Amino acid sequence: QRQRVVLARAIAQETPVMLLDEPTGSLDVNHQIETLELVRELVDEGRTVCAAIHDLDLAARYCDRLVMLADGGVYRNGPPSDVLTGDSLGDVFDATATVTTHPLTGSETVTAFPRSGPDGAWTGIDRDTVRIHVLGTGAIAARVLARLENARDRSIKAETPALEVSLGPVTDGDIAAEAARSLGVDCVEIPPFESLSPTHLTTFESLVREADVTVVAEGVLESSGGGTRRLLEVADTVADSIVIATRGGREGVEAPGSDAGAPRERGTEIAYEHQPESALEVPAERILEGIADALENCSDASHSTTDAESSDAGSTSSDGDSSSGVSAESSSD
Repeated sequence: QRQRVVLARAIAQETPVMLLDEPTGSLDVNHQIETLELVRELVDEGRTVCAAIHDLDLAARYCDRLVMLADGGVYRNGPPSDVLTGDSLGDVFDATATVTTHPLTGSETVTAFPRSGPDGAWTGIDRDTVRIHVLGTGAIAARVLARLENARDRSIKAETPALEVSLGPVTDGDIAAEAARSLGVDCVEIPPFESLSPTHLTTFESLVREADVTVVAEGVLESSGGGTRRLLEVADTVADSIVIATRGGREGVEAPGSDAGAPRERGTEIAYEHQPESALEVPAERILEGIADALENCSDASHSTTDAESSDAGSTSSDGDSSSGVSAESSSD
């Protein structure tokens, strides 16, 4: 109430410029919006307002321009879309964050991640680059993209494999498509109300074939559309490894080593190429660990296949020697 009184006094002075210091500090969400809506009305009437705001989402939603300060100077100045980026947040706040467009407000929204992410899951992956294709729509696919983008940013600074990510096919305007656009992820988009075309299917097959791991959002498995079934059939046929990203939820995010990574029964017709009876299933929050496990399983399967081929070659060689001996003996006789 005291903050509202102070703001009312400032408004009553009818000054052309107002300087506000944390106008939403200690306010609940309702009064935060109420205060900034009032300030926005003053701006629309011709006043200039400069406010110090640490809530980046609110700043992006209500401010025309942002000035980001660092080390006693101006680091970046401009529209919210130019100022709020993953790079700028990392440089100024030493934060690991992803900036996307909010599907309802249309403004930038910041999602911060722990700096101590599951990078340890990648230590055993002996690859320079890991290519991942995501099949899915909605919030699950968007969450997967955000975590992959966060890991991609970290991989540039750490000795971990570089990530190349793609998405699709997905309907233009879907939250996953918007997330891909904001994150700079390659995306195969289909216009609204259009069905899956042969061109889209061919592009999808190419992306899955080139990917080391294909991530399938759980919602895809619940769809009964003919186009979805064709996509799943292609993935089942050409994908090297498949990981199913589930909704999870806080209560559903199991610790590593639990049943969260257990194989999923083949009722969905989705499976590893090397394990045709199962696919790895993990909550979206643990998608990096799931991908690392899939790569490790794929590598183990490749080694097993190589060993088996070597063993078969040895047996064939032995059989050939025995056969030659018999022939020689017969010739001697």
